[in-house]
Amino acid sequence: GIDDATPGMRNLSQDTISAHDLTSYVVAAIYESDLGFANLKVMASAQEDDISVTRDNDRHNYGDPVLVIPGLGADATYQRAEFTPETSLVETKTFEINLVSNEPAMNGKLDWTLGALYMEHEIENHIRGYRDNDLDGVLRYVCGEPFADAGYCYTHDNSIPARFAVYDAEFDFVTDAFPSRESYSVYGQTSYSVSDAFRLISGIRYSDDTFETDVTNFFYDNFQAQGEGNEVTGRITGEFDLAEATMVYLSFSSGSKPGGTNLTYGYADDNAPPMVFQTFEPETVNSVEFGLKTDLLDGNARANIAVLSYDYENLQFQATDPDPYRGGVAN
Repeated sequence: GIDDATPGMRNLSQDTISAHDLTSYVVAAIYESDLGFANLKVMASAQEDDISVTRDNDRHNYGDPVLVIPGLGADATYQRAEFTPETSLVETKTFEINLVSNEPAMNGKLDWTLGALYMEHEIENHIRGYRDNDLDGVLRYVCGEPFADAGYCYTHDNSIPARFAVYDAEFDFVTDAFPSRESYSVYGQTSYSVSDAFRLISGIRYSDDTFETDVTNFFYDNFQAQGEGNEVTGRITGEFDLAEATMVYLSFSSGSKPGGTNLTYGYADDNAPPMVFQTFEPETVNSVEFGLKTDLLDGNARANIAVLSYDYENLQFQATDPDPYRGGVAN
C-alpha cells in the first residue's frame, strides 16, 4: 500500500494474508497426414484453469493513517477490505482442421490453404468482496463460510428488493457469473504468382459466434442474455519485388471482434447516465497498408517501412462507469 510504513521495498503488512491457488491442465493432440496433393493437419485441445484468490483490497492494516490520499482529513484511517475469495473456473475446447497444398496448382503458380476452426469457452466466476463499513475492524461474513463467526454473520433475505440490503453483510462486491461462448469459422487463403516478381495473396474467412451469460450481482441483480453474430472478413495483398532484397506491397483487409456481455454495468435510474452497458457490439475494422521491406549493408541491416490506415466501427475499449465499481467493455 502507498501508506504502508513497513521498512523495506519488498516488505508489507496487511490484515488479510493473500493466497493464490491455480490448478491447470492442458490436453492436446495433433494428427498429420500427407495426402499427396495436400498436407492434412488435425488439432484438438482441452484446457481447464481453476483459480482461487484471496487478497487484501485496502493493502494496509486496519487503522493505518491515510497520509497520501488528499481530501480525507487529518484523522482518516484505512478500513478493512478484502476479497475472500475470488474464484474462476475456465474451460476451453478447440478443434481445427486444415489442408495445405503440397504442389502448386495452375502450372506451379497457385498455393492454397483451406481450414475450419471450432472453439467452446465456459467460465464460472464467484467473487465475495467485503468492506468494514462500520469501521470496527471486524468483517461480517456470509453465514456458512468456514471463516465466518456464527454469532456475527449475514444471511441474505431474498425478499428484500434492494441491492443496498446486502451491505448489512459489509459487502464491497458480490457476483456469481456464468458466461460462455461458442464459435466456429471456415477460411481459405491463396497465393498466386502472376510473374516471377509479382504475387497476389488473398484470403477469406466466415465466422459465427454465439454467447450466453447468467450474472447475478449482490444476490439479486440478475442479468441473462444471449446473442449471435456472424461476419465475413478477408484480405488481398499485392507484392512486387523491386530487386532481389527489396519488396513493396499494398494490402487491403478487414477484420472483426465479436460482441459480448459485461460482468458489471451502470444503472440508468440514478444521477448519471450509464457508460458501460450489459452488452457490447461487435467491432469491425477495414485497413489499407502500403509498405517496403529491404535488406541493407550486405544483409546486415533490414528496413521495414509502412504507411497504414485503420477505419474502425464500434471500437471496443475498456471503460469505467460513473457508478462505483462498475466497469467493462464499451463501444
